[in-house]
Amino acid sequence: RERYGINGKKLDRHQRLEITAKIDAAVGKLYGLNREEMTYILDKFHHANQETEEELRTLEKLILKNY
Repeated sequence: RERYGINGKKLDRHQRLEITAKIDAAVGKLYGLNREEMTYILDKFHHANQETEEELRTLEKLILKNY
C-alpha cells in the first residue's frame, strides 16, 4: 500500500464482491451480452472448494442484479 501510495482502509469481502459484480456486469454489457447469455457464462464456473463456490454464487447473483 505504501509502495503504490494507496490510502484508505481495506475493503471487506462484501464490498469487494459488490465492486467486482458491477465491473463484470459492465464488461458483459459492453460485449453486448444479454442477461440470458451472462447467466449461461456464469453457470459454467464451478469449483471443488466449497468456500470458493459459495463466493462465486454470491458474485453471480450480484452481477445479475446489476443487469
